[in-house]
Amino acid sequence: MPLAEKTIQVVEATAPAVAAVGPQLAASFYKRMFTNNPELKDVFIMAHQRNLAQPTALFNSVVAYATHLRDLGALGPAVEKIAHKHAAFNIKPAQYQIVGYNLLKTIEAELNPGQDVLDEWGKAYEQLAQIFITREEQIYAEVESSPGGWRPTRAFRVADKHRESDAITRFKLVPADGKPIAAHEPGRYLSIFVRHPSMPYQEIRQYSIVSPPSHEYYEVAIKRHDQGQVSRYMTDIVNVGDELQLAPPYGDFFLDLPKDTTTPIALISGGVGLTPMLSMLRSLAVTKATNPLYWVHAAHSKRVRAFADEVKETKAATLPQLKIYNWLSEVTPADKQGVDYDFQGHIDISKIPDFCANPATQYYFVGPDGFMKNVEKQLQSQNVGDDRIHYECFGPFNPIK
Repeated sequence: MPLAEKTIQVVEATAPAVAAVGPQLAASFYKRMFTNNPELKDVFIMAHQRNLAQPTALFNSVVAYATHLRDLGALGPAVEKIAHKHAAFNIKPAQYQIVGYNLLKTIEAELNPGQDVLDEWGKAYEQLAQIFITREEQIYAEVESSPGGWRPTRAFRVADKHRESDAITRFKLVPADGKPIAAHEPGRYLSIFVRHPSMPYQEIRQYSIVSPPSHEYYEVAIKRHDQGQVSRYMTDIVNVGDELQLAPPYGDFFLDLPKDTTTPIALISGGVGLTPMLSMLRSLAVTKATNPLYWVHAAHSKRVRAFADEVKETKAATLPQLKIYNWLSEVTPADKQGVDYDFQGHIDISKIPDFCANPATQYYFVGPDGFMKNVEKQLQSQNVGDDRIHYECFGPFNPIK
């Protein structure tokens, strides 16, 4: 049911006041909610509270919604990304009521706008919550009803563990029940649900799948972070034979193979952002795609870079049309230009011959925020339209635009 004009006018009129105290409001909201509902600490990533990533994402989402009440269609891509993120955390409808209650109480405490204004914000929030609840149930049902699908989690066993670089470790995961699993779209991610005595709360993390679509196994590649609870747990503690609880593959970022086999595809990544790109590349190799292909990757050093040999072997064995360009930020005397890397420093697409010459080329990229903003800026400077730019955010959704 559409919002009443009064509701729209009230929210539009007060949205600037909310925006003005956005970060403070978001931080206060989470403090209030976790005090009232500490069980949600098993759902939210508490590290994102400390670095303000989640409060910032919430603030951006609330302001974007409040300023687009007359054009909700413009929020469609953001809603889709967030809905998939929520599904990966197994978010339930009742949790929206908890969020709504605490959000309104926080607005009241921070701004004291009066009950009439709070009532209208409550109506607007209910509409937003219902949009997400409806879409997320559709996603849950679609995934569960697909061959090999399930909800919410399923036991998987670590069948193989292999160190791919000084920073990245690959895990092969097979279903503990031995039954088929859902074949993923290349680019999507898995959620791992972890409970361990070393962690005060359940921790949920998403990791991009690196394997090609399969009904038998998934592979993920995880970068170890010194401050990362789950990445350290996976790298240092989990071994072959251990069981993990996994949600099925989710994500709105995946390879959409063009029907026209002459359409070029560019896979661009920074650091561990290569993981979804590897799944895409492996899938293209399995299908023996004939599209012109680019593999463009930037890493800090050869020591931490993963899968470089496999990419070269894929070109030699299956995808001879693949053009490979590697950047390294740190080069040692032992690194040979033209062999170990092509360029030093940050990615500069102007150094790739004819990279933006074809007006149909599809560009996929993932990496740190700064990396993605830099790549998008370079693509836009070459008049690449938004319809040909595809990206994924690691962590809470925060548009790069």
